[in-house]
Amino acid sequence: MHESSHDHLTGLPSRTRFVEQLELALAGWRQRPQDRFAILFMDVDGIREVNETRGRFVGDALLQEIAEATGSCVRAGDLLARVAGDEFAILMRGPTSDGEAVTVAELVQRALSGGFRIRGEVVPVSVSIGIAFPERRDHSALDLLRNAATAMYRAKSAGRGRHAMFASAPSRKSLDMGQLEAELRMAVERDTIGQHYQPIFELPGRRVIGFEALARWQHQDRGLLDPREFIPLAEETGLIAGLDAAALRRACAFAASLPIPADGAAPFVAANISNRLLGESLLVESVTSALEATGLDPERLVLEIREGTVMDDGAAANLRHLRVLGVRVCIDDFGAGHASLSYLHKLPVDAIKIDRSFTRQLLNGSDHMNALQAIADLAARLGITVIAEGVETQAQLQQMEWLGLTAVQGFLFSPPVAAGIAATLLAAGDGQVPVAASTT
Repeated sequence: MHESSHDHLTGLPSRTRFVEQLELALAGWRQRPQDRFAILFMDVDGIREVNETRGRFVGDALLQEIAEATGSCVRAGDLLARVAGDEFAILMRGPTSDGEAVTVAELVQRALSGGFRIRGEVVPVSVSIGIAFPERRDHSALDLLRNAATAMYRAKSAGRGRHAMFASAPSRKSLDMGQLEAELRMAVERDTIGQHYQPIFELPGRRVIGFEALARWQHQDRGLLDPREFIPLAEETGLIAGLDAAALRRACAFAASLPIPADGAAPFVAANISNRLLGESLLVESVTSALEATGLDPERLVLEIREGTVMDDGAAANLRHLRVLGVRVCIDDFGAGHASLSYLHKLPVDAIKIDRSFTRQLLNGSDHMNALQAIADLAARLGITVIAEGVETQAQLQQMEWLGLTAVQGFLFSPPVAAGIAATLLAAGDGQVPVAASTT
């Protein structure tokens, strides 16, 4: 009986046991709505890369450490379970407020932020967390788990190591997932999903050298939606390939329209490519078609892909083919998988974008500085450009300059802006923009 209700690796309650307890909590909430409870759904970022590069033993040991550290953050009477390979869930029994749920999520993320020493080596770790509360009396335990998982994917899409709350915005029309999917499908077919562009700056000098294209959907009822509100759904439904192809065309057209600064350094545009499109032959066709239609120099296009994706043979072959054409490749969220240095020299890439979790934690201790310094040193030896993402404070900027990084991106300089505003950043004199420029 114990084996079926508990996970053999961590000793935590199993998914079956968790769902049983969740059903009981729902039954109690239906009778006493004031006993509102919460679900926290946790996914370990980059565990696959840990298993592939450091071995299953290290991956299993890491999960055990995560289970123990997370257990120390859970309130007395609440339930922590391992519900899948790298997924955990917490049942915060009622009454529970939004603030209490967020506090526990933050406690967990702080408890894990320092990583764990396994076999004499520190293995960094982060988790993405989704928070959900019961909303409808006819919801089942699986409905509530699905809501929490949806919120988790939104948190992960925003940059990993974050938490997000599942809730229908009270000021907007409530849309169920089926309706949202139908509207997203129509938007992709009609090519009505637009883009904003966040500038990337060169250090020193703070000159704009390129832009990252970020999808934005102007929904008729819910207003301007950012990627975390619809990209996970696009990936789940297979719409992401069409969305990526359209985004490539739009990004290339934007770059081709930009004025060339007086120094002759033509800015590049970085387009995010999903795992689904990356391994398909359609990728090469989509890229070449976009370049031919816009006349953009291939060297001005950068494809941003998630860390770990290029381990797939088909994806790696596509990237090598495109690099022969002159297209550049950048690994996004680099370091979030925590196993990157061991295979960086094998990747067909030109640049890496340091995960924002490193940027946020730089001032927390020397371990983070040492890790980033090691990445920067190795990348320099391999001729790979390093871009720091998520730079939001002067202190973070100073650390990046001290480390010798040559490119940064973040709200300290500029948020993502509309295409017309982005063009003015290049048109302004020598292309330099002061820190915290007003571009909204």
